[in-house]
Amino acid sequence: TGDEIDFEWVGKSPNEVQTNFYFNNVLDYTKMVPYNVGGNTAAEYHDYTIDWSPEALVWLVDGKVIRTVNRKDTFNPATNTYAYPTSKSRIAFSIWDGGNSGAQGTQEWSGYPTPWGANTMYQMLVDSVQISCGGDTTHPPTTPPVTPPVTPPSSVYPTAVPSSPVTPPQKCITRPKYY
Repeated sequence: TGDEIDFEWVGKSPNEVQTNFYFNNVLDYTKMVPYNVGGNTAAEYHDYTIDWSPEALVWLVDGKVIRTVNRKDTFNPATNTYAYPTSKSRIAFSIWDGGNSGAQGTQEWSGYPTPWGANTMYQMLVDSVQISCGGDTTHPPTTPPVTPPVTPPSSVYPTAVPSSPVTPPQKCITRPKYY
């Protein structure tokens, strides 16, 4: 249904990992937050964790919280919804050539042109993946509480149509190790 939660590694910035999330097919690129891992992510293993619950998204690197998005902070009074991922999801790992995608914004973000040669090889090494989901199956609705939170600036939030109330597990944690 268009929800997505990301860790992204961009080759032009090997010391950085980026966190982002999308809601209801609205590609709001202003929500990306970079984090300096403190070393070359292509040369060292790190633990990357996404802790997704009905009330918060938490990204961790090597056990350290690097970002938290609270569902209550995503309320959009214009659409009377929360711009917070709530739909059933899948876990995907991929490596792709964004630098040669043809889309100017993507090329600028990922680095253009992607260097290719006769012996060029790009790879992603994943040491392990652990997925933990649990809790009950009752979740908060996508509509606001009786007393909505303070209205955030409307320019930050998408003007998406409310999603169906298909929601995530009570808590879902993924812990891939990337190299």
